[in-house]
Amino acid sequence: MIFDIRTATDADAAAISALLCDTITQSCVADHEGEPETIADWLSELTPEHLREHLHQGTHWLATKQNLVIGYAALDDDGELSALYIAPAHQHSGIGKHLLAAVELSARDMGLSHIMLATTLTGRGFFRAQGFIPTRPDYAEWLEKPLQQH
Repeated sequence: MIFDIRTATDADAAAISALLCDTITQSCVADHEGEPETIADWLSELTPEHLREHLHQGTHWLATKQNLVIGYAALDDDGELSALYIAPAHQHSGIGKHLLAAVELSARDMGLSHIMLATTLTGRGFFRAQGFIPTRPDYAEWLEKPLQQH
């Protein structure tokens, strides 16, 4: 599959919102168990307006194919990966690994020694396979990954 990775802009907010809503609704069933209230709560801050504000904090990347947004990742300035979502039709195709590589490169350039995230049940296996390890015994879903410096 051929796709591009680029930095997200304000103009991408609606496409990011749609990607996140579709992915959470369709792919994160293990996390929300199809409960309407849980899904509504999860989606409540994923409006294009809220995302436009969020895009000015940290660094955000998109995976695109023929100008269609098929993946999104966000890293804050402290090294927390707040998002890594792949469109349901494009999951398991390597896009997540490529987005994560862009995140890691940027984090190293920022001088960070590791990146971290609070993962979902849906994402846990992926992140563990990419070298993330649990570092907080009180919080099973908190994972960190040390970064090798160049």
